[in-house]
Amino acid sequence: MPRAASRSGRVSTHTRWQRGSGTYQLSIPALALLMCAGCSSPKPQATVPAPSGSTPATSPSPPPGSGVRLPNASPITPTAPAGTPSTVPPAPTPPTAATTDFRDPVAVTRAWMTQWCASDYRQPRNNNVERATVFSTAAGKTADLHAGDDESAHRAMIEQKLSTRCDRITAEIIPEAPRSDDQVYIRTTATRTLLSDDVAFQTEPVLTTRSVLRQPDGRWLVDIGVEAG
Repeated sequence: MPRAASRSGRVSTHTRWQRGSGTYQLSIPALALLMCAGCSSPKPQATVPAPSGSTPATSPSPPPGSGVRLPNASPITPTAPAGTPSTVPPAPTPPTAATTDFRDPVAVTRAWMTQWCASDYRQPRNNNVERATVFSTAAGKTADLHAGDDESAHRAMIEQKLSTRCDRITAEIIPEAPRSDDQVYIRTTATRTLLSDDVAFQTEPVLTTRSVLRQPDGRWLVDIGVEAG
């Protein structure tokens, strides 16, 4: 079974695991991509019409794959160099609605990203999505679960004791994107630290663009991801 890192902090450049009758060899970057499949690049997409007034927040979200592109985002630059990090961000505290201003879509998106970005092999599969449910719509949660880890990926995560921690979280409304009284598009970023057996071995940038909808009760919630381009 694969090991991405030892407790001494040294990381092998490749790892192996068996699947069926074959043996596969992965580099650490490929291993990281396996672990975080569907995390940093949201697969579901939404069609965004040009705003001509208020967009009802409770209308059904378009199905994933209907495809729309927002204006190009500036290339994201890691805020920490690649290689072994000197510090590891703490795991996120349990989500709570009491400390979040749901009248502010940016604050809600930051709180959502804090939960969604981090994962841990000791938690159930796609626990990051479940934690972020406090700040997301039902459609957003469904899309993230669809894009998340399958049983095979989660099993490999457990065997290799893989986890992630995130910090340097940002969120901003995209000024050039369409918006209305009930819908905005927010770009949110983070720096993710990858760990094996609680030993950090790599950092990577995370970026996702989300539709954020205002609900009838006035709360803003994070909806499905959209493709910028």
